[in-house]
Formats: sequence, C-alpha cells, structure tokens
Amino acid sequence: MREEKHLFTVQNGFLLLRLSPQLVLESLQRAARQALVSEIERSGEGVEEGIFRTPSLSITNRWIDVARLLKGTIGTDFAAFMLARAAEAELASQNPVKPLAVAQASPCPPGLTAKVSECLALHGTFFPMASELDQDGWSASGEVPDDTCVVLCADVIATENTVRRAAAAIARHAVLDVIVCVLDSRPDRGPIRVLNREIPVVSLAEIGVALATDPPPDTSVIDIDPVLRRPAVPRIAEAELMDEDTLFELCAPQAGDQSGALRLGHFKRLRRTHFSANIQLDRLFRQKDARQRITEVVARTVRESLDSLAPPEGLGGVGDMVELWYPGASTENSGVLAWAVWQQLSGDGLPVAQPTAIDRVVAGAFSQTVLPESSVHPKRVVIVDYAMRTGATVTQLIHAAAQSGAKAIVAVVLLNQLPYHESGLHGIVSAVRTHSGGESAAEHVPTMVRFVTDTSIGGLDGLDCPICTARQKYIDLGNMPKRLISHAKALQEVLMPRDWREIYETAPGDLFNVPVTHDAAVDYLRWRRLLQRALRDTGARQSVLDRLSEIAEPSSRREWTQRGLIRLLAAEQQWLKLPPLRFTAARELLADICLDELGTSASEPPWLRVQAIMVLSITAPEQFVSELRSLLSSIADGPRVVDQFLLECYRLVRRPSHDSPIDQGELHRSLIECRDYLENSQAGWDRELIEDLLHVVRQLISLAELSRRPRNDNPQTAWAGLHEHWSRLVKRHHFEQRVLRVRDFLEDLKTTKPDDDLARARAADWDACARQVQERALYWLPALRAILTGEYVGEVLGPQDRNRLVELTRTDTSGLFLTTEQLHTLTRSRWTPDEDEWLAARNEALDWINWWHRTFFATHRFGTESSAFLVEIVESAPAPLAEAVECAVDAVGLDAFVTSTGSLDVLVFCPKPLIIESVEHILKNARRHRRDAGPQEFHISLDSRDADTVRFSIANTGSRPTRQPGRGLNELDRSLWPFGGSLSGTALSAEPWTFKVSMSLQIWRGA
Repeated sequence: MREEKHLFTVQNGFLLLRLSPQLVLESLQRAARQALVSEIERSGEGVEEGIFRTPSLSITNRWIDVARLLKGTIGTDFAAFMLARAAEAELASQNPVKPLAVAQASPCPPGLTAKVSECLALHGTFFPMASELDQDGWSASGEVPDDTCVVLCADVIATENTVRRAAAAIARHAVLDVIVCVLDSRPDRGPIRVLNREIPVVSLAEIGVALATDPPPDTSVIDIDPVLRRPAVPRIAEAELMDEDTLFELCAPQAGDQSGALRLGHFKRLRRTHFSANIQLDRLFRQKDARQRITEVVARTVRESLDSLAPPEGLGGVGDMVELWYPGASTENSGVLAWAVWQQLSGDGLPVAQPTAIDRVVAGAFSQTVLPESSVHPKRVVIVDYAMRTGATVTQLIHAAAQSGAKAIVAVVLLNQLPYHESGLHGIVSAVRTHSGGESAAEHVPTMVRFVTDTSIGGLDGLDCPICTARQKYIDLGNMPKRLISHAKALQEVLMPRDWREIYETAPGDLFNVPVTHDAAVDYLRWRRLLQRALRDTGARQSVLDRLSEIAEPSSRREWTQRGLIRLLAAEQQWLKLPPLRFTAARELLADICLDELGTSASEPPWLRVQAIMVLSITAPEQFVSELRSLLSSIADGPRVVDQFLLECYRLVRRPSHDSPIDQGELHRSLIECRDYLENSQAGWDRELIEDLLHVVRQLISLAELSRRPRNDNPQTAWAGLHEHWSRLVKRHHFEQRVLRVRDFLEDLKTTKPDDDLARARAADWDACARQVQERALYWLPALRAILTGEYVGEVLGPQDRNRLVELTRTDTSGLFLTTEQLHTLTRSRWTPDEDEWLAARNEALDWINWWHRTFFATHRFGTESSAFLVEIVESAPAPLAEAVECAVDAVGLDAFVTSTGSLDVLVFCPKPLIIESVEHILKNARRHRRDAGPQEFHISLDSRDADTVRFSIANTGSRPTRQPGRGLNELDRSLWPFGGSLSGTALSAEPWTFKVSMSLQIWRGA
C-alpha cells in the first residue's frame, strides 16, 4: 500500500479505493519489472553469474534461463498476461484491421508463447519460427497465414539477430506489428528496423547485462551452448589418427605435376549426393609416400582394433582367417583403399583373405548391400570404407557380417563426413546382435568402428544442394535485358553439377572455374571446417569473427585468405544465412573484405571478382546499393564483373517492397548516378559496351521507378490518372511522331541498311516513348486489371490486343521491355535481311510497335478519326447517366412512349457506349417480347442514390417475360461488373407493368 499510494485516497474520514483497468495494469507492470530485475541482480532462480559468451557473441555478466526465471518469480501465466496486454495496447495505437496471429522466436519458451496466444484469445495457437541453424524458410509446424497482423514473442533481446531473422521471414507472408519480450538487454533500446519498417518492441523489464568493455585477456569466458542454451560442457574430442591438414599435404601435387588429388568443383555422385570438393584416392596413391602413410595408418588401426576385441574362442586353422570387405567396385575409392590395406596387412603377416567387393543396389535415394556368399564360419570381418556420410553403408555391412557368422567385426573409415551431432555415434558401437529366422539371437558380436580423419569435405543433399540453390536464383528472372540473360546463362553453366571424371580432366579451379593452387583449395576447406564447427560451438563462432578481423587488415601473406572465404561463400551461400556470418558484426567485416577484393586489378580472373559481387550483394545489400557508383568505376574494366553487378541490381529491383532489404529510393538514386557516370565517361571506352550497359541501366531505372511508387488499388483513381496523365497528352500529339519514326525505321529496315547514327536516333526515340508509357500510363494499369480483362474492353480491342494490354498490368512490364530489347537487338546486330531468324525478329518488333501505336500513342488510328484504343476507352467514362439514357431512347425511337420520375443527372463510372448499349438492349428486348401489336409504354425511374451508387429501373408494359433472364441481360451484367455495376430483370404482376430491369452503377468520384 505504501508503494501504491495513488490507488488510495481519504475523503470525509473514509479510505477510498481508486481503481481502473489502466491503473491496475500499470501497477502490475511495475510489480513484474521489480520482481524480475531484483531476481536477476541477486542471481536468483534461472540466473547464473560470471562472464559468458552468448551464441550471438555478446559478452555478459549474467546468463538467464527465462523459463526458470519466470517460474521462480512472477510465473509464466502472469508474464504472458502482461505481454498480451502490452501487445494489445501497441496494436490499438496502430489500428490493425487484419486477423491476429502469434509467432515464436526460436529461443522463446513454447509454454510462454502459448499462454500469450491464449491471452490474446487465439486458443494457444502460435507459429514457431525457424531456428538459427535452419538455412531459411519455415518450420514444419506451418506458416504464418497470409495477410495477418503478427505478434512475435521472444525471451531476451540482446543483439537483435534472432528477432531480425524471424521478422524477415514473417514479412514474406504477413505484417509484423509488434515484438514482445520478457527482457530487453540491448544497449540502445527502441524500435527494430527490418525491411524498411520500424517494429515496436515492448518488454516486461529492461536490464543491462552486457559488458561495456571486453574482459581482460586472462579472464575465463564461459561459452553458452547454442543448441542447449546453457553453459557449454567441454567436449573431449577423440584423437584423430591423421588430422585433415596432414591429409591435405599428402594431396598436394608433386613437382612438375599441375594437378593433385584434391579438387574443388560441383561434383555429382550416386544417390543424389553433391560435393564441393573431392579427393580422388587413385590419384593420391600415385604418390608413393602418400599411399604408404595412409595405408600404414589404416592397417595399424585394423590390427589394433582386432587385438582389442576379445579373441574368438575355439578358432583354429583357416577359421582364424580375416575377411576384408569393401563397398562398391575395386576402381572406386573404397576398393582402391581396401586393396592397398590388404597388401599392407599381408606383408605384416596377418592372415587376411583377398578383399571382397560388396555390391550396392541403388534405388532412388536409397541403397542396399548385396550379401556375399561365404562358407567359412566363424571368422573375423574387417570393413574398409573410404568415407561415411550417413552411416547407412557401414551399418548394412556390419549387419551382413553378423548374419554371415562373424565372431568379430571391425570397420575402418578413412574420412568421417558425418554431421557434427552424429559423428560420435558409430564410434561407440561395441557389439551387434545376430538374427536367426527373423528373430534376434542371444549372441552379441563384438564390433568396433574407427575413423581415420574428420574432414570438412561433406556431402550435399542433391535435392537441397546450396550450390544448386545459388544456380537456381539466376534461372527464372523474368524479362530482363538480353545482356543479363546471356550472363545468367553463363552462371548457370559454370555452376552446373558435373561428373567427377569431367572435373579431373580439366585444370584445377574453383566452382566458378577460376584457376586455383592446391593451397587455395585447402584454404577453401579450412574455412568450411571452421564454419561447420561454428554452427554448434560458440567458441568457434568467435574464432570466425577473429579470422574475419584478421583478413580484413592489409597483409602480404596469410594462411587464412580473403579469396578462400569468398570462393566458399559464393558457391555455398547458405553459410551467409547461418551463424555467425549472418550476425551484424560479421556482415560488416565481410563487406569490407569483398570491397577490398573488388579493388584488385583487371588482370585477375573476372570470375573471382564476380564472386565478390555476389557475396557483397547478399551480405550487405544496403552498402552495396549506397556504393553502386563507386563500385561501377572500380569494376568498369571488367565487362563480366559489370554484368554480375547489374544482375544483382536487377534482382534487388524485382524484390517486392515488403520483402526488400534496401531502400528502393536509394537504389533509384544510385542507378541514376551509374547512368550519369556511363554517359559522361565514354572517352577511351568501347562505345558498343557503353551503349549496352546504358541500355541495361536505363531499364533498371525504369523498374526502380515502378517499384518506388505507392500501390494504387482504386480503379476510379487509376482511371482519373490515365485521363489526366496520358489521354490529354496523346490527343495533343505529344508522343505520336516518335513512335511513327520508329515504325517507319522498322518498315524500311527490310530493304535499307541503316547507318549507326540513324539506328541510335530511333532507339532513342523508342526509349523516350517507353519512358513516357512507364511514367504516365503503366503505373495505373494494375488497378484496372479487372476492367481490362472484362468483356467490354475485349470487344473494343479484340482478344489478342486485349491480352497484350492485360500483360502490362503485371509489375515486370514484360511487353514494354520486350519491345525495347527487340529494337536494341536489331539496331546492334548485323543487318541480314535474307536470314529467316533476322526477318522474324524484325517482323515481331514491327508488330509490337504497331500495337503500341494503335493502343497507346495514336492521335488518330489509321483509317479512323478515333484516338488510340486505350485513350478511347478512358475517354468513354465518366458518363452523364441522363444523357446516355436519352441517347439510347432516341436511338430506339421511343420518345412518345417513355415517361420518367426522378433525376438521373449524375456522372457514373461506366463507359457511355456500354450504358447506351445496355439501355438499348432493354428497350429492344421488351419490344421483341410484346404480346400484341398494341402500344407499349416504358417508365424510367430513379430507385435509389447514395454517396457511392445510383440505381434506376426501366419498366415496360405488354411484354411476355420468359422464365429465366436471356443471355443478353446476363452478358451485359458481366460487362458492367468490372465497373462496379449490375443489371437484373424481374417479372411484374401489377398491371399494366409486366417486366422491370434494374441497373446499378457506381457514382464517379474521380481521384
């Protein structure tokens, strides 16, 4: 009561309680905040004190388990209630009109999120977001529904990395309106800006647990396990029999040889498995020293493993013979290794039979071993395999050996390619149980699995291969400029998966065919190994940042290089979406590294700088956009690099605004700077290249202008915009002459070879026309899509012309860019009118120009006094309703027989010809269904009128109505529907009126 004195007052000797929902909530908020802060300060329940490195690499003096903290203080239910009320208050200020949904940031306790959902009347339903180790996309439990307002629930916000990723994922489907969290420990609190939107953050308590400065070097920092979210327990790694660096040294080419056993490339193997690196054992064993060292290690491991297993009892003579098995053919890596090991073991005096190949039957993504026939029982079996990626093959071979009667089984695998979390499972196998008659036998067979080297050469699932994903990004990019299409095809070709034989037949290179030395290939894998560890090891994450800081500094020679990292990230781009490279600090360092690489001279292979452009545009798109002009000047000496630069700009331009990581206005300004640079820097440049690049940049500017403009969904606003910004200017002959000059140029092109100046002048004419169409007309068309696909426009234009016009309602304006590209190609290509392909391209371009003229630009269409079709359609509305009805009555010739009540003096949003056609049809239809030849009367009356709609009817006498409305009325109703109108007929029984047709139309409100 002392702390909440504002809730009480004394009046006339009475103690009065002053309560309101708002006051109660404020009191509860203070109580919750005090309880949480007090518990954290005294390191109570769920709070550990020390120096911790969190998975997001912040250094704190506390580690907080939010679930335990809530349990020991205010309780999960109470916390959820307060978070829900805070979310409601924030949503009320935004006035959302869409359905509500709750999403869960991956570290947040599910119980807390479910309770928040319940308190928001959503029955505990919520949508878990992807964890930090998921590359992208959604969790298996489902997607946030489209067009919903989302409340994102988090536990602790310290660096914003986790909630930023969740917010970006939500933005693809819905709108994130507020983030609620238990604790906000950011140094700079406030809204979080994601994808050009500021998202408010509300919390139960604000705390400061991050250290202001780095701890002293001798301070013991406790890493937090990124998976378990608790202080990590040091893992004692099994000593490697041969470390990977030693293996890589053995793979180096010998003096005078250009190629070693280690290669980079996009390898495709059996069972839909891809690799980005490969060691070909047959090539490696051509080096005597390498063969000897590897076989000695494997043979020694076999002998030690056999000795460590209990010797089989009762064995004697031939029964003591060791059988050596390997999967696949003798020419494959496992077979080459097995025969080399057999020779070594035989030379050491071990009784071992010649190696036996175990066949594998492959069916889709699955494989099955075929058991060998054996007559010697019992025996010892040694399984030699080159690499283990899933463990399926070795497991099947162990079972096969047990079934064949083996009394001891040893499996030795050269390369351990298992995922980090599975790498220790096979090593702890000690025995397997045999089966007899389909049932497990009591006997256990001693078994041991040993690995020689833990390697970073891991397999990539062929159905989810990151290299294939990177390649796929450049396959379906819409109607982009032809130059970029050619470059995208080159990218697709470079990144295509290939058979290992094909890769080994060419000079060593990276995945983009840039020549690499053996050391460069090792550096690629060294970075890959560290990033693999960093997924589940916070200390390794810090090591990545330390390495990035090191290579970002100028130095003449390093073991870890910038290029090795860029090569890896350009090929396997999933690492950029995973920790720690997706963290802000890592992205900033990566951007500096890429910019440094782009500053190298043109003497370097162009595909190397292409990779730097790819990584920079993904890592730091905002910085990429802000430095377009300076980037262009630094890479202008490499056409291939400029093509990649423009291709990445094109991909950014095409991203929808709600899912764009950059400011579209900034992109537009930067592209204009690039255009000006190209236009003013032509001295000493190849003129044809400059014109090609300018052509691409101008199209990118056009696309950027479209994406910047706010979306308009109001058909009447769009109609008024077309009338003001297009129709009036066309009727004043503002645009037509340029289009006619282009048309004449294409008509003459069949017989007359143009000079370069004339071709450029006509291309400039069309560029000016295309810009006018885009700026003044195309912006309004998407809001009119329903009208343009309607029957009225189809009757005016015809189906083919109408379909072309409807295509322009899409945001990529494919028809406009197609014409631009056609004309650009014709003016730049060789003049070959005798070739069918050239002639077809010229005819298609001429057909499109004629369509643009008659649809958009014509002041007078050929043979008529009418303007372009689009102008004619736009000028037909709004229509004065009374005048249109009167015209229809006059046309039918019924003046003396028509009466009316109410005024129809109003402008309506409907083409005047369509109103006239509808009224004429109503009147003629009544006369066609007359019962006799006597006089027939009509009465037109205003039924209703409000701010949006006018409704009137036409009743007639003496008709014989049918049971169902005729096709004519139905067709007219369909024609009126896109304009918000309708038409329906009703039989009447009150004499003398026998039938009435009602028509409803939208009142014109303009812009």
